[in-house]
Amino acid sequence: MKILTQTLQKLSDLIRQNRFEELETEGLEIKPVPASGGDWQERHKSINAFLNTRGGILILGIKEEGTGPNRRYIFQGWKEHAEPNLKEIPTLFTDRKGTVQNLADCFPPMQLLPFMDGKVAVVYVDELAADRRFVFL
Repeated sequence: MKILTQTLQKLSDLIRQNRFEELETEGLEIKPVPASGGDWQERHKSINAFLNTRGGILILGIKEEGTGPNRRYIFQGWKEHAEPNLKEIPTLFTDRKGTVQNLADCFPPMQLLPFMDGKVAVVYVDELAADRRFVFL
């Protein structure tokens, strides 16, 4: 995916230069890997939005830090302990009636990609078919 390759290259350049440029869009989120399972809520919100709109990509392993001119990206890398959290994502959402949905078909295989001196995880999220919209956390 050309846009993903370009985005990762841009992130690498910005990290090395200690600079910030807004790269997130409606279809792209950049987040750190949480230290514990309870800290995944923000990632789940992003994924929920992707499911209910046009889909998207979540890059895990990069933290945004600071404000104003001190804002920057910091590479933290993929953490193996987080794999179970990714595996449970397709079962976290419900329909309007509160029935848990199995959305495994909306998540193409995750990729672990080399990045700087480690790896990042790339989570692809397809949009829900019209007859399955909407889902909730």
